[in-house]
Amino acid sequence: MKNFMLIYRKNNSIETEHSLEEKQAMTKKWMDNSAVNGPFVEIKESIGGYSLVKSESYEDAIEIAKSCPILPVGGHVEIRELRIL
Repeated sequence: MKNFMLIYRKNNSIETEHSLEEKQAMTKKWMDNSAVNGPFVEIKESIGGYSLVKSESYEDAIEIAKSCPILPVGGHVEIRELRIL
């Protein structure tokens, strides 16, 4: 198994028509019991979070990322393989 990091990026210049409740429902399946509020920056695109996943290949990691709730609201997911020493 390989380790991958899925980095969630939201384009802040794109406004979505989802209510707060709808956004919370979309992310519920991806959330665990801990959340961290970080420094907020005024940039066009920012990192909204990340997940660490294990999969057999990069292609399998892509399939996992396709269900990320940030995609329907104008964001995207960056996938990076991690090499743990």
